[in-house]
Amino acid sequence: MRPREQAGSLCERIRVAGGEALLFPVIAVGPALDPAPLESLIDRLDDFDLAFFVSPNAANYAMQFILPRRPWP
Repeated sequence: MRPREQAGSLCERIRVAGGEALLFPVIAVGPALDPAPLESLIDRLDDFDLAFFVSPNAANYAMQFILPRRPWP
């Protein structure tokens, strides 16, 4: 399962390989509806030794909040 904007290249590779791909996105990925919890954690990042993101999408969206507020180490 991938959002539409991330599934197209896989579908194209399947078609090029002779397969039949059906683009049927069932999830949407976007920024947090309420950024307050993330902003609170950003303010406390120095309290942690490690930041772990569960997916590339999570990392990309989180970094959009983190980088404007903190310098990269």
